[in-house]
Amino acid sequence: MSDIRKKSIDPAVEHFLPKAFEQGIDMIWDRYESAQPLCGFGELGLSCHDCLQGPCRIDPFGNKAQKGICGQNRDNFVANRYLKAATMGAVSQINHAMTLMNSLDFIVKNLKKEKVQIDFKRVRELAKNLGIRVNRASNIRTLKNIIEAASKDILSQDGTSNKWLSTYLPKKTLNRLKNNDILPSLPFYKLLGSLSRFYNFNTEDCFFPLLDSFKVSLSSYTAMHIASDILDILFGNDSLALSESNLGTLSKKSINIVLHGEIPIHIAGRLVSQAKKLSSKRNFKEAEDGIKFYAIGENEYLRMLGIPTITNSGSQEMVILTGAIESLIIGEECVNPSLMDLCKRFHTKVFTVRNILESDAKKFTKEIIEISAKNYKNRDQINVDIPNVKTQVIDGFNGKILNKSLKLIADKIMEGKIRGIIIFGGSNDVRQTQDNKTIKLTLELLKRDVLCVAIGEAGTTFAKMGLLDPAVTSRYCGKHLKKLLLDLGKKIGREKGLPPVLKFGSSMETTKIIDFLSLIALRKRVEIKELPVAAAYLEVGQEKNITDINLMVNLGIPTFIGSIIPIGGSEKVEKILTEDISDIFGASIIYDPKEENCKEIASRLIEILNQRRKGMK
Repeated sequence: MSDIRKKSIDPAVEHFLPKAFEQGIDMIWDRYESAQPLCGFGELGLSCHDCLQGPCRIDPFGNKAQKGICGQNRDNFVANRYLKAATMGAVSQINHAMTLMNSLDFIVKNLKKEKVQIDFKRVRELAKNLGIRVNRASNIRTLKNIIEAASKDILSQDGTSNKWLSTYLPKKTLNRLKNNDILPSLPFYKLLGSLSRFYNFNTEDCFFPLLDSFKVSLSSYTAMHIASDILDILFGNDSLALSESNLGTLSKKSINIVLHGEIPIHIAGRLVSQAKKLSSKRNFKEAEDGIKFYAIGENEYLRMLGIPTITNSGSQEMVILTGAIESLIIGEECVNPSLMDLCKRFHTKVFTVRNILESDAKKFTKEIIEISAKNYKNRDQINVDIPNVKTQVIDGFNGKILNKSLKLIADKIMEGKIRGIIIFGGSNDVRQTQDNKTIKLTLELLKRDVLCVAIGEAGTTFAKMGLLDPAVTSRYCGKHLKKLLLDLGKKIGREKGLPPVLKFGSSMETTKIIDFLSLIALRKRVEIKELPVAAAYLEVGQEKNITDINLMVNLGIPTFIGSIIPIGGSEKVEKILTEDISDIFGASIIYDPKEENCKEIASRLIEILNQRRKGMK
């Protein structure tokens, strides 16, 4: 691993880099370096393997092939690659929502046996908001009505069922999207249309596949909101979560089980309950602190179950290097296959949740707990290495928690004391120094009195780097932002104020930020696209980040991208995404992956906020 000091700014990660190098353990950075040079055609979006006749590639310099076998030109190559990324991201979000819907349906059908507490007050409120019939004689019937409506919204063939979009997005925004042929949103059928790739053979205009990428991204909004509402029903949405983050959170005296990827709720919930049950029956003499769970990356309901997130997916291998993990439970998404080999070098057992049915969850989770407990004695305690890096975390914000503060936030923004709101999102990108640009830009914005909010793995970055701790607010924030965060805290019963960055949840909970912005827009009688709001995705490492970026632009939020994405092979595509789509959405992508000066990026974003704030007066 060459130049190992430039891989991450996280001190816990830096702690392990020399150790991994000395022991000859391959890390993600080693594999990235050994893969050099990466495929330049792919980086530019100029390669295609959609059919079996290729793969094809276009010469970026114009000397050799300028079309694929089917006749596609470079613009369509790049546009279709961008559409594919947005589509696969939407597949992830819609699959996640469907999984949650199936879990909720199973819980409803087995309510007495499952012994799950459902917030039926929230069920009735949600049904009323969505215009779904409330059965006063049966809360269960009302909940079933919600599940049926959610299924129709996702599987609708004609757009007649659009309850979530029409309920939560401002009417002006809905009308604009409908007038520009972005609506109706048909999540499942938009995906099928995108995946069929029919436009490859009937148009040379790259504008249409790009427009389709925004349509399919908007379809994921419905899925994300449904998922968020299901979680609110099961866990509530009116309190903040208090926890810790980074690798120092791990306990040397406990049986440690780590969850990574998308872990179904029936598995995660069972694990926690099984651990409590076993702990009450057995005294773990060797493990004084009993059984503890930790998470890697982002997973909204693990947080709700009280499971702290200790690092993001870009540094997932570091967790195993501690030597303190008895079991690793892996789900879908964001899990590097390298973990399997790494676990073999330690005592860590690996379990996969794939194909585990709800009916088998009890037996499966009990087995995990028992094997993990037995595996504790195999831990090499002398070589356990837990870095002393730990932070305090407050997260789980949403519009309901901040509802009493909407006027205060809106007034401070209009007065110019708070310049506006920046939304941070994205996932670690191994091509950059981990977390570096995200943290540097945030610190620059905070001292200039910009309210910073976060979703997804960007939120995990802030958690492990200490920016979700109210104790550091006075250190990093400008005087007006510092006062606002103190006042906001007092309004919700936190006398010491709020942290510098407000984390709303995982990328699946992006709709919570959108709902929050919609409430502010409603109060000021404007569209979201008129608010002094922008987004920043400094690291873009997953295709679902493209889906989220498109969703932001759909709603009129200018979005800065600080990572290379595969659009550099077509000037036309880049122009459409960074300029032309502004005529449709009132916003566009700001694409500048080579800009490393975070003071300059902050100035550009603040200029956008200033212009929008002036436009509202």
